[in-house]
Amino acid sequence: KLAFIPNGVDTERYVPSAAPVTNVCFVGRVEAQKGLGYLLRAFSIMLQEGRDAKLFVVGDGKQKPLLEELTRHLAMDEKVVFAGFSNDVLSYYRQARIFVLPSLSEGMSSALLEAMACGLAVIVTWVGASEELVGAELPGKEMPRGHYHIGKRGIVVHHHDEKALADALRVLLNDAQLAKKLGHRAREFIFTSYSHATMVNSY
Repeated sequence: KLAFIPNGVDTERYVPSAAPVTNVCFVGRVEAQKGLGYLLRAFSIMLQEGRDAKLFVVGDGKQKPLLEELTRHLAMDEKVVFAGFSNDVLSYYRQARIFVLPSLSEGMSSALLEAMACGLAVIVTWVGASEELVGAELPGKEMPRGHYHIGKRGIVVHHHDEKALADALRVLLNDAQLAKKLGHRAREFIFTSYSHATMVNSY
C-alpha cells in the first residue's frame, strides 16, 4: 500500500507581491541540465523586438562562466543579472512577473513550487512533473516543437526550443491579465495541494 506525499511549500512565506513588475527570473542550479542557454537566447529574441525587461538568474554552478560569456556575446549585459547563490530567493520572486524553468530534465522542482506559491506566471518545459504542475493537458501527451501550450496554471514548451520559449515570454509580457490569471490559479493550486499543512496532514 503506497502513499505519495510531495514536497511542501511555506505558503505563508512565499506570497505574491503587490507591486506590478515585468521582470523574469530563474532560480536553481546553473548546470547544463537546466537548459539556461535556451532561456538566454529566447530572452535575446525578446529584447531584439524592443521589449524592456530584466532577467535574474539566481543560483550557482559550473555553467555560469559559459552563460556569462553567452550573455556578453548576445549584448545583454545590462539586461541579465547573474545573482549567484542567495539565501533570500523570495526577494527575486517578488521582483518578477514570470518564472522560467527551461530544464532539459527535471523531477519536481522546489523552485517551481515556490514561484507558483508567489503567484508568478510560470513557463516550463515538457519534462518531469512540470507539465502536471502547470495543468497542461495535451492530446497524445506530446509537446510539439515550435509551439507553446497554455495550461491551467502556466505555459509549457518543448525543451531545446528557444523560439517557442520566446513566444511564451512575449505572450506573458504583453498580456498582464493572462499572467495575473495564471499566477492566481498557480497560487491557489499550491496552497491547496502543496502547502506545508497539506504535506504534514498527509504524513
